[in-house]
Amino acid sequence: MAAKREENIRAKEEGRKAKAEEAKGKKKEGQSKYSKKDVFELKKVFDEYDKDKSGKVSLDEFTKKLHERKENAKVRPGEKSTLEQRNAQGGVSLSDLSEGAFREMDRDGNGEVEFEELLRLMFRFATDNEITTMMEWVAPEPEPEPEPKAELSKDARDQINAIFKLYDKDKNGSLTFNELKKALEKTGVDQDEIKGYFKDFDMDGNNEINKEEFMALMDSTGAFADE
Repeated sequence: MAAKREENIRAKEEGRKAKAEEAKGKKKEGQSKYSKKDVFELKKVFDEYDKDKSGKVSLDEFTKKLHERKENAKVRPGEKSTLEQRNAQGGVSLSDLSEGAFREMDRDGNGEVEFEELLRLMFRFATDNEITTMMEWVAPEPEPEPEPKAELSKDARDQINAIFKLYDKDKNGSLTFNELKKALEKTGVDQDEIKGYFKDFDMDGNNEINKEEFMALMDSTGAFADE
């Protein structure tokens, strides 16, 4: 009995140590010896010149703008520094990097650099885990999942079908532009909007709106959402 109790105690202690080591490893992976402020400042400068949001910037343009930024951050003799100038001082040491260092980073020679490459240049002794952590710091918040669109109720579908039948004068199962115009203009939709609807919802391009296309059109207006 005593031996079993000791075995249980030893097993629990080993489990506790294993969890502690695992937590320590996770903590280490999520940390960096580098300053968040420096990383955010670097990303801010990078984003200013990533005009097309491609995640890449031109090395020539980037270095030129960094030098301009450093010059603008200088306080003129007799002038009191502004908050903008003091903020601009953060990370201006970037402009002191030699052109050769940037060229070394641009290994494929395409004249562009990604932010992770810039991090690796600026923080040469950072581990892969630290680079990952720094990239996570500046990663954009994920876009929220869109709310699922509510399906039309049976009553709403019945009403739309009734409207369709009313204006399908020749009973051929589709509406011409003129028939659609008569169906919608009574609801306050102007002719230009009707033309837009006709173009957007004529899915098969046969210059007519069939029943399912009309159903989708009416659903898009939101007029039957609460039915």
